[in-house]
Amino acid sequence: MARDPDRLGRAAARAGGGLETHQGDASKDQDVRAFFDRVGTVDHVVLSAGSPTFGPLAAVDIDTGLDWLSNRLRAILLAARHARWAQSGSLTLLGASAVRRPRPGGGLIGALARSTEYLAETLALELAPVRVNVIAPGFVPTPLTEQALGDRLPARVAELRQSLPTGHVVEPDDVASLIVHVMLNPAMTGSVIPIDSGQILA
Repeated sequence: MARDPDRLGRAAARAGGGLETHQGDASKDQDVRAFFDRVGTVDHVVLSAGSPTFGPLAAVDIDTGLDWLSNRLRAILLAARHARWAQSGSLTLLGASAVRRPRPGGGLIGALARSTEYLAETLALELAPVRVNVIAPGFVPTPLTEQALGDRLPARVAELRQSLPTGHVVEPDDVASLIVHVMLNPAMTGSVIPIDSGQILA
């Protein structure tokens, strides 16, 4: 599910095709309700809606940033409310490991990450036996980070290869494999799992 049909189509194509997609806004009640009415009972939901907002206080558009923060939290609450969960279902949310080390320009993404973690803990109790967990990646080279960094992306990747304890820059496949593990592990709920190659330690 995504608002942009072109982006949705590209994501489906990268996944190998054959996927059923749904255009809609994850922060709008009627869109989320229609989506879950369409798919019926769900085993697992992974929610990573929205592009992150970064920037120093002097430069960031506060209204835009707060709208983004509100929409991300609404998307979590609406999915939790409207999904028709299977008995062994799970809801996996995406956070950020950087919240463990506050830095200038990270106020909004940090506020979202901390809010997401608390929501996961409370939803793990409210939705039980449905399991709710948070995956907290560090820097991951994706089309979104490429859009944000532009031609500075290769230098940032090279810098991380030198500074990370593992020497390995987290890839989307690394995050995806952890999501699958969390979805299938019946003992995990209310957990926050960083995946950042030790970035918060470096």
